[in-house]
Amino acid sequence: MTATRHMRLAGHAQLFTLTDDAHSDLVSYLSRSRAALENEPDGDETLRDVEAALGDQLAPLCEGGSVVDAVQMQNLLDRTGSIESSRTMQNGSAPQRLPSWVRVTEGKWLAGVCLGVAARANLDPAWVRGVAAVAVFLVAGILAPLGEGIPMLLFLAAAALGYIVLIVALPPVRSVAEYRRLHRLGRNYP
Repeated sequence: MTATRHMRLAGHAQLFTLTDDAHSDLVSYLSRSRAALENEPDGDETLRDVEAALGDQLAPLCEGGSVVDAVQMQNLLDRTGSIESSRTMQNGSAPQRLPSWVRVTEGKWLAGVCLGVAARANLDPAWVRGVAAVAVFLVAGILAPLGEGIPMLLFLAAAALGYIVLIVALPPVRSVAEYRRLHRLGRNYP
């Protein structure tokens, strides 16, 4: 039988059951993260956020008394990525930060632009979608009687082109939760 250890992570009351190898990998990861953040003003808070995020991912793996093994732990840590200081330089340049404005692909209606705006502004996506639709139809309705509808058609074409530009310009993020987690952790954007 494989030896196991129990571990508690910040933000979680539950004990996570890990194999010795998985426990060792997690402790090593947290030690490297602590070392990378030691000179950061918010390093302790960031490390607690990292632990909480890891706990969020471990919780489903430990349901029903399941034990997390080294392979599962390595997959989880690979998905999380390494934690770096904001002063860390990569290839002679500063790390690229996650953009403030993104497209969110999970739950999108068209391309996720409105969902990205809602995530950035911490608003309900239905409101953002509604305001965008009302604004387009309101302006189009105002322009409709002018010049036999040509200004309206030009406006609608410009709105569609603007939306396409946003689709191309805004980087995609999988979900609103991932967007918030990456910003909370100060993670670099791939």
